[in-house]
Amino acid sequence: MRDKKSTTKKIAYTGVISALGLAILQIGFFTGVAEYFWYYVTTLCIISAISVGGRRYGFYCYLVIVSLSLLIIPGQIFYILPFLCFMGLHPIALSWIGNRKWMFVLIEIWYIAALLFVYKMTELTILNIPLTPVQEIIMVVIAGALTFWPYNYAIGRCQITFDGLMKKLAK
Repeated sequence: MRDKKSTTKKIAYTGVISALGLAILQIGFFTGVAEYFWYYVTTLCIISAISVGGRRYGFYCYLVIVSLSLLIIPGQIFYILPFLCFMGLHPIALSWIGNRKWMFVLIEIWYIAALLFVYKMTELTILNIPLTPVQEIIMVVIAGALTFWPYNYAIGRCQITFDGLMKKLAK
């Protein structure tokens, strides 16, 4: 009986936190200000779901947020592209890695590939300077390397903090 109660609480928590993450992502879409801030706060919702229920519930939270955001406003695919390609999946991948440090390199490559994909899909310009395709790739790889490490550190610290809070609340 206790196991069913625990599972029900995890599902309910994941549903509530998914709704909160969806609302946060939509606020970012409608305000149009500081997009990456809203992605990061939504990522914290996924980290919270991972801390409560594990990687599976974090993935459920990610799926609910992405699918419902696309259903609410179908034209926002380019808005949620960075969240869809990387920021939403990053905490799930980090929880999967564990002690396998060599996998960390694969996540960094995935991050840079996601940046390249978003860059090409949205046709962003870097400093309004015309660049050749090779120069564009080099600039995105450099930007990816410079932004990945602080972002990954912040997400890792948040995961540790949420795990500690959830252990204290469980007592």
